[in-house]
Amino acid sequence: MTSSKIQLNLGKITMKNFRAYRGEVEIELSRDPKSTITVIEGNMGVGKTTILDSIYWCLYGEERGNDSRSSDEGIITNDVFEKMSVGDIGETSVEISLYEKDELRYKIRRAVEFTKNRESDKVRRNSTTGGSVPEGVTVVDALEYSELPKRSDNWIAVTDKDAARIRIENLFPKSLSSYFLFDAELLTNFFDSNIEKHVKNGIERISGLPILEDAMGDLNKTSDAIRTGIRDVNLDPKRDIVDHLVKTIERSKEDIERWERERSGIENEKESLESELWKYDEEQVQNMLKDRERLEKDLKSIKERLARLDKEMGTKLLFYNTMLRLNDSMGSSMKMCDGWEKEGRIPIAVSGRALRNILSKEPPECICGAVLEKGSPGRLRIEEHINKNLVESPVIQNISIGRGHWGNMIDEVMEIRGEITKLKADRTELDQAYDVAKAGLDAISEQLANSESADISAKSSKLKELKHEYNNLTGKIATSIQRLEKSKLEHMEKDREYKIELKKHEKFTSHSNRLALANKIGKILKQCRLELIDEMRGIVQKKTGIYFLRLVSRDDFSDVEIRPNYDVSALGHNGKSKRLSAGQSCCLAMSYIAAIRDISQRNYFMLIDSPLHNISQKERVEIAQRLPQFLPEMQITLLMQDQELKGAVGDSSSVKETLINSKSLWRHYVLKSQKKKDDIAASTTMEVVK
Repeated sequence: MTSSKIQLNLGKITMKNFRAYRGEVEIELSRDPKSTITVIEGNMGVGKTTILDSIYWCLYGEERGNDSRSSDEGIITNDVFEKMSVGDIGETSVEISLYEKDELRYKIRRAVEFTKNRESDKVRRNSTTGGSVPEGVTVVDALEYSELPKRSDNWIAVTDKDAARIRIENLFPKSLSSYFLFDAELLTNFFDSNIEKHVKNGIERISGLPILEDAMGDLNKTSDAIRTGIRDVNLDPKRDIVDHLVKTIERSKEDIERWERERSGIENEKESLESELWKYDEEQVQNMLKDRERLEKDLKSIKERLARLDKEMGTKLLFYNTMLRLNDSMGSSMKMCDGWEKEGRIPIAVSGRALRNILSKEPPECICGAVLEKGSPGRLRIEEHINKNLVESPVIQNISIGRGHWGNMIDEVMEIRGEITKLKADRTELDQAYDVAKAGLDAISEQLANSESADISAKSSKLKELKHEYNNLTGKIATSIQRLEKSKLEHMEKDREYKIELKKHEKFTSHSNRLALANKIGKILKQCRLELIDEMRGIVQKKTGIYFLRLVSRDDFSDVEIRPNYDVSALGHNGKSKRLSAGQSCCLAMSYIAAIRDISQRNYFMLIDSPLHNISQKERVEIAQRLPQFLPEMQITLLMQDQELKGAVGDSSSVKETLINSKSLWRHYVLKSQKKKDDIAASTTMEVVK
């Protein structure tokens, strides 16, 4: 079946020191539109699968997922490192050339350069080589991509690795790699227990579903980010706190205004009563009013003086408490020294130097003011003490100094004690004065209340009540002002917090709308996914059936069915599924793969590793007969073992013979493994069969 899509063929594969391929090995593949099949023959383990691996590594820079070799060895075998000497530089590379029909359009080359800097027995894992590398070896990778545009003679070289990766991914999507590079396991195990997985993956890859699912994944991430951003936003409690504080401030202001109005009214009434009382001519009443006013002022003054006195007394008691406690011990020490002085054990408190200074004055004068004439008793006593203590020891000096200090401290303590005693006396006096003034004020108030004049008595009682109410309102106003100022400060803080949350809330509202929109889009995408999968499953089913009926006898089968659960069945003419032989299962798998490829954007080449090893010789020959008709003009490379290609001894026909007879075989390569005398490991060589 010809295709209007551009045919993309492999022109040449060049491997250099890639695994078992030593040196540089070139494999040229068919570009003949009639003889489209290239056969590469080799026994198990000689390097057939390595060819698929080399193409995959060249395109994507990593190992194929189905690689089963030891993880200690990557694209560079261990024996290569073992043969290197310090200073040696080696290279592993794979280069492929790609044609669109007969025109060379693309070149891709991936290389690894490795240098041995020192000897080391230790190894480390290297992501570039996919295996272990000695610690003394450095590895540097390179990727080269070149493209020749149509109707141009100038190649475009892309040296940036990231840009080259993007170009390669656009040309060869990694998700479709298993549909142009696949091995026998994909065919023989295709319809085992994992059939649904294989079919589902294939349909989803070519349907564009990965792009849709990426969009859904990004949408879910966005939705999660939105939810995280708004998860802790709870505006109501903070709004309630701010509203409560606003109401508290308003109530406090209302209370203050109301009480100030009441107090103002009381003050006016009080002043009016006082004025009326002053109008009375009774001398006694006026005198009592004057006395009451004076006593009220006295009480206020006494309270202020008491407050100052208590503060002063507290300061002195606190500041001199230690010295007051030391007074008794210092007095005892002075008494002890006085006793020692009388007994003649220590000198008098005045030192010899001080006594000599007294006598050196003109005229000599005692510290008490008496003149010390020659021969006077006082002068004789001083001279006697000077003679006795002419040479004073340090101990005597220290005792004298100490006695002086003790005396000064005792005097200071006595002075402080006197001040405190006076303060206590003053406080007692003030307390008494307060009591006298209070008693006088109470007596005058009672006299005014019991005055013979009923009018004076009533107004005096009313005035007393007004003053009490006035003072009470003044206290309430002061308390409300404090509460108001506190509420204002708290309101400023809570309002600031609320505004911060309000900004979050505005963002929350915006995010909520976005989240609702994202949920709607998510539902639409899910519905699109279901419809897209169902439509694509029908297309793949139809094309798989067309290809399958070309590979097998139409007498046995009528169609292929791919159910919603991705189960694939070949149907008989009665519309029911039929049991398949190994060869027929292989044909069904190849038909499905061909259908997937047919729907993809490009008509890729196909490399199949050991496609016919698990089926009978008769079925192998039948597939070889139909294969050129099945996929006309498609470049096919078959990696086969000897028995697959030639059959067993006594077989009447073989796959190779069938391909030659149909003129679809372009070239036959044979892989051989050989080990030279000085080699550590065997290497693979390639020969062309004439």
